Amino acid sequence: MLIQHPYPIGKLYEETFATPKHVLAAEKIAMVTKATYNYYRRAGSITTSSFTAKQLDFFEAIEENEQSVIPLFPNHPQILKALQYRQAIYGIALLDKMYESHEYELYRRYRKEIGKLYRTVLFNKKGSRVDKIRYLLFLISPKLYNIVKNWYQKTN
Repeated sequence: MLIQHPYPIGKLYEETFATPKHVLAAEKIAMVTKATYNYYRRAGSITTSSFTAKQLDFFEAIEENEQSVIPLFPNHPQILKALQYRQAIYGIALLDKMYESHEYELYRRYRKEIGKLYRTVLFNKKGSRVDKIRYLLFLISPKLYNIVKNWYQKTN
């Protein structure tokens, strides 16, 4: 399966590109109740580094998933909504980095796109309250979002 659908070389968020292809190619899928996937935050990683244009790979991966996966499941709109939710919630972190890096043109472009997903985010029954509050704060005011984010990081 990995030979048929390799992780893309030179792309960030490579699991976002490859995992849907792996799932679709699998003959069987086993589910377990134990959480086995963890993120490790280290200096210089995607999540801790400043914004770079390479981080736009995330949005490319989401778009590629929409184009390749959604047509296979036209009667399951929840798959598209799950992708859009991920785009909005994870995209906030990238937008935050764009804003902090003074990439205002890119910021405005992607903020507009993420803003269009408000129904998907706010009415997602599986979405957390924290994610929804973060999303709303960010759309209302990036400055207010950063004040709350910095306060939260200091207190936890």
